[in-house]
Amino acid sequence: MARAQHANATASPVDNGTVIGPDIRVSGRVTGEEDLHIEGRVDGAIALTETLYVAPGGIVAATVEAHNIVVSGVLMGNVTARDCVTLHPGAKLVGDITAPRLVIADGATFKGNVHMGGEAPPAREKARAAPPRAR
Repeated sequence: MARAQHANATASPVDNGTVIGPDIRVSGRVTGEEDLHIEGRVDGAIALTETLYVAPGGIVAATVEAHNIVVSGVLMGNVTARDCVTLHPGAKLVGDITAPRLVIADGATFKGNVHMGGEAPPAREKARAAPPRAR
């Protein structure tokens, strides 16, 4: 019975990856190829191939590069996500965001610039949009 209940339960993000606990402080460069959950404090730089989670009470003062960045705590620094940056209610982010997608929930605070890169339209579409020249 417990096995069936476990199979139907939704997995908590903390079930995967590494956790920096609430009483831990890390200074320097953190790199990894799995999810990272920060409940404590990290100062410096973070580079991940997977998702960074900043839990409520977690503090990050770092430049961050990750596939996804999910903030429920405080993040101070420029961030780059290959997919999405998500700010949950109560989150605070101070810094510039570069990502194709951005979600800011009601109650989150953000101060900085956002760059959401897109592909330039093909040259023929630009030509169609331009008015014809007088001859």
